Amino acid sequence: MSPITGLVEPPKAAVRCVTRKDRGAHIKTFADLTSAQSHARRQDKKGKERQRPGADATENYFWSLAGEGFKAGTDYVAAFKEHKRRHAIASDGNGALAMHLLVIVSKGWLAETGDPRDWQGNPRVRQLVEEARRWADEAFGRDCVWAVRYDADEDGAGNVDILCSPVRVDGRAKARPKLKISVNKALQELARRHGRQKSYSALQDSWAEHARQHLDACIVRGEEASKKPHLTPEEYKAKVAAEQELEAARLKHEEVQRILEAPPPAIPTIAPPTLSERLAPDRWIAEQNSRLAEAAGQAAVRMAASDHERRRLAAELDQARTLSVSADKIARERDLARMKAERLSDDLKAEKDASARLKAERADALRKSEALAAEIREILEAPALDLVEEVAPELSLSPAGPFHLAEDGRRFVLDAETWGEPDVHASGVGAISLVMQVLRVRLEQAIRWLTERFGLVRVQAEIAAVAELDVPAPGGDAPRQPGL
Repeated sequence: MSPITGLVEPPKAAVRCVTRKDRGAHIKTFADLTSAQSHARRQDKKGKERQRPGADATENYFWSLAGEGFKAGTDYVAAFKEHKRRHAIASDGNGALAMHLLVIVSKGWLAETGDPRDWQGNPRVRQLVEEARRWADEAFGRDCVWAVRYDADEDGAGNVDILCSPVRVDGRAKARPKLKISVNKALQELARRHGRQKSYSALQDSWAEHARQHLDACIVRGEEASKKPHLTPEEYKAKVAAEQELEAARLKHEEVQRILEAPPPAIPTIAPPTLSERLAPDRWIAEQNSRLAEAAGQAAVRMAASDHERRRLAAELDQARTLSVSADKIARERDLARMKAERLSDDLKAEKDASARLKAERADALRKSEALAAEIREILEAPALDLVEEVAPELSLSPAGPFHLAEDGRRFVLDAETWGEPDVHASGVGAISLVMQVLRVRLEQAIRWLTERFGLVRVQAEIAAVAELDVPAPGGDAPRQPGL
């Protein structure tokens, strides 16, 4: 029943990701794995504090790939290794090792068929444990669950601990696909299937839908986008205790108010004396005085007790209010800390994204630099053009004694690097100026002509060789013979 509306509420289904101090959600390392194992065995401080007085952890429900029962069912390290062996996973990779989920239904729904902690005798508890495991396998992949636990030694009930490691194909291993554990990919797939941006909301949708289909059609999803802070079991217990004390003080205060507002007790009436009492008036008067004194004493005692009770209950009410305010303050501070942590997480993510972009830009710049260096190295290693062996045949310069004759009859004197035209007293260094002289073309036309025949690298090597000789680069129009 709702404490606000007084109406009977339907049972609810929810999922929580177990978080660890300074580590966040999921089991990321073997240290987290051994920590979860210690808690299951009640070897850690928090596990001992949460136990009910006289409860025994060995009476909880345990199952894992390492076996059933307290010893094997809580051997999470062995169970995780067996999970990897069955799926032929060689490396743990860089992501989370597993998810630790609390799969929940309302305690009241379980109580309808017996003790919510009695996993052996209450059929709904057994059904909850079986369906929670089945849901996880359907949601994240077949045989992904490697450990299940149901605690009967704590005050709470209705929570099934599920430890699972979704297995996916490693897309980076293209030559030979391998399997790897991928928690994030499994959660992203679940979010897409339920049309959600956040995987946490998709978890709630998925489990609530499964619970309605396989547990009870009356079960509904937990509150959507609740703004209430998530309290630890210890904080929740303290908050509930404070609220109970406040309610008890309020009821006592109302009782005192009713007593104080009730009409005062009737004053005893004095009946007229009988004939015999008139004959002995002193005795009758003494009896009436005694009755009046007794009534007055009772009234005085009642008033004193009421006043004392009122002051005591008022003090208890103030104390309960103080405790309630403290609990609310703790909840607000925790909510504020959670919001700060989320902002820090967003800032860290933005920083990581910026770092990744910078890293990509550096890698791209490095690739360009290496490509440029390779191009320069190729140019430097390429030989300059040989005027006699390579350029002259392309220009149709025919050797004739000490000269090379052009098709129009002009004579040129050539060696590997230099040329001369004695008839016009012209000379130069390199293939570019020779082409300009023979074909009477401009610089860009000569470069294009050489590039078409010898390639850009050889032409660049030719330019570099001429530059090393400290010869001015030819420019403008082609050299002209005197008188032209």
